[in-house]
Amino acid sequence: MGKSTKKKNKKVTAPKANIQELSISRDGGQIALRGYSYQFLYSCYLILSSSNPSNFFQLEGIEDIDCIMQKNGSNDITHIQLKYSVNKQDASFLTDVLKNFLEAYLLDFLSLFMISLLQKAI
Repeated sequence: MGKSTKKKNKKVTAPKANIQELSISRDGGQIALRGYSYQFLYSCYLILSSSNPSNFFQLEGIEDIDCIMQKNGSNDITHIQLKYSVNKQDASFLTDVLKNFLEAYLLDFLSLFMISLLQKAI
């Protein structure tokens, strides 16, 4: 049994006509920064709107935000995954998120999970 030699289908794009066209096509960093901004602002909102001083938040823990609420000597944990997209999303984007949720759930079945998706046109 040897290694698979199957090649991935790569999309071939035409070369850019000028530097401005190239610059416009390379917007991944800008989109990532918008996602990080959304995550930061959402985190600030959760922290500032929390009315219980014994609640605490871990950013970039198991998920983007882990909200730990202390009740009766135990912790109720909600793992929050945030997604930001400039494109319309179908359900396929959930595959990796749900795999991560399942992994955490199998280790701690009392945890809660939440997904927040912000879709915004450029």
